[in-house]
Amino acid sequence: MDIEELFGLLDLSEDCYFIHDGATILFANRAAHECLGKPIDYLHGKRLKQLISEEDIVCAGKPFQLGKKRLYASVLKQPFKQAHKRKEAMEVASRLSAGVAHELRNPLTTIKGFIQLYSEIGELSASQIDLMNIELERIENIINDYVLLAEEPPARENESIQMAAFLQSLLKKNKVKQLTDGHPIKLNINEEATVLGSRKELFLLFYNLLENAIDASLKHSPVHINMYAEGANVCVEITDFGSGIPAERLHYIGQPFYSTKEKGTGLGLMICYRVAETHGGLIDIESKNKKGTNVKVILPMTTKNRSMVREKAAMLTYG
Repeated sequence: MDIEELFGLLDLSEDCYFIHDGATILFANRAAHECLGKPIDYLHGKRLKQLISEEDIVCAGKPFQLGKKRLYASVLKQPFKQAHKRKEAMEVASRLSAGVAHELRNPLTTIKGFIQLYSEIGELSASQIDLMNIELERIENIINDYVLLAEEPPARENESIQMAAFLQSLLKKNKVKQLTDGHPIKLNINEEATVLGSRKELFLLFYNLLENAIDASLKHSPVHINMYAEGANVCVEITDFGSGIPAERLHYIGQPFYSTKEKGTGLGLMICYRVAETHGGLIDIESKNKKGTNVKVILPMTTKNRSMVREKAAMLTYG
């Protein structure tokens, strides 16, 4: 077995494996990255003892030779994994609790003020009542988003969805037309692709991303949607040409109650991440300050569709 085959097998394991030379990590499998909350390949080249104490790992076999290097395979102990997950869960719960309290307190303060005013003068103007209704709707939306995130994903019957037709249909819906009014939407479809999933959930995903792009854009600024096949996946990129996100803030995007919008909660983007993940995909965000943001949704294609794309690619290459 060569080293690449070994790494491939370790990546399939649910245990957290590290291949190292006693000091530097040469390889860490997917489970190790997930357990430590790091993106794939982040741990490679890092100093082992800066991340994990010796008490938390155990040797997973005899040392072996790779070229002139003597390497070791180590695995994280189960108590460390459990403690790390508990700590991570507590941090998320703490952020969510603080965020909910902050987001609900603002509209409640407004409503409380109007109730106090009514108790003093016995009446409210139509504009004051409208503002109370707006704040109540805001509270309702926050609670709905929070409940959606807190619930276990419901069991669903997946259906085959042709993404080109889906995106074209999405842009024709009245709700989306109202959202994009005044902003030219350029849809570019390079490949047809079929995914398995829920139309309702994917609508929520792309509507939220489109709403973010519109909110970030200047008046009458266009938004581009580009769909193409990439290996076994279909990619849909939504690009705006707004103010962008500063580099120091980009890594906060997708965290609970972090938003670049004045009255945003960040929950909408968290829901997008969740929908993508439950469909076996992911979201990648790139942004340049004062130039715009590109959000890339990556979803796995159906097996049948992959072969069709490969055949088409072969025809284009050799035809």
